[in-house]
Amino acid sequence: LVSRKFRRVCNVSVKDKWPDPSEERFADGTNEQYYTPNFTEGVKHDGNAALFEKIAELVFEELKVSDKTIREPELNDAKIRWNQSSLVEFAKDKFRQFKNDWKAQEDPEKRRKREKNQRTNRWSQRRDEKYTRLLNVGVPEYKKIHGTDPTILLCADHMSDEASGPEDGEDEIEWKRRMFTTTFGAANPTEEQLKGVKFQEVIKPNWRSEELSAIFHKLRSLWWDSIPAKQQLTYHARRVTDTERNTNLPPLMAPFNFGINNEWLEECRETYAAVIGDWGQHPDPDGFGTKKGENGDADGNQGD
Repeated sequence: LVSRKFRRVCNVSVKDKWPDPSEERFADGTNEQYYTPNFTEGVKHDGNAALFEKIAELVFEELKVSDKTIREPELNDAKIRWNQSSLVEFAKDKFRQFKNDWKAQEDPEKRRKREKNQRTNRWSQRRDEKYTRLLNVGVPEYKKIHGTDPTILLCADHMSDEASGPEDGEDEIEWKRRMFTTTFGAANPTEEQLKGVKFQEVIKPNWRSEELSAIFHKLRSLWWDSIPAKQQLTYHARRVTDTERNTNLPPLMAPFNFGINNEWLEECRETYAAVIGDWGQHPDPDGFGTKKGENGDADGNQGD
């Protein structure tokens, strides 16, 4: 909540860079001047102190709303005692966090590191979400069809990553055009066609065998097919599979033996020796790999 108020009074969205404090900025229509934090100064700087007071004032105003249903959810926590002083301190903490973002935007190397960390976190979150979907929906359906329980195979870090942007060095617009062409078959899409369209490019994990990939893909298909058509439309990003984007980076947890791409293992054994020392030492579970029955014929190249 404090973060949202901070950005609102400064008119700086999550995607915007923090402006120079010497720049005067005014709201259209009202001509009200926006606050601008001065990250070159500390929290005691007059301009920054005035900003903190304004944020605390706005949050405190919401506390006066008697109808709790229209308050921000954070303000309804009975365990927290809100007052003007504590809200100012929260604003100071948020200032210190935003200062790190400001430093990163001023230093190209720090910015790259920050963007990489943010991307890593997004990918990790998507893998976790995918794992939960496959476990809760895909697994029960799979068991009905194949009579085999694939739960033991599931690990979030074994899921394919899905990128919402290009690899380092590739222009974002060109990447988006390529995703559009792969998805819709139309070459050279216009800017108008690209507007508002979001993509997630599935990154093929080279370490993973076709058999394990096929199982994950089957589980995802079962989850997707269980979703009503109207709800499917709420997933705005279009998944793009079968591109050439891939990764050799292995997960920290070893898969069962059948889940390993042995060609990759031979090629990358030395490179990733510190991570894959126990790979090939985890016998296949009942129903899979060397102990499998009938696991269907899903296409393993489409990603999970």
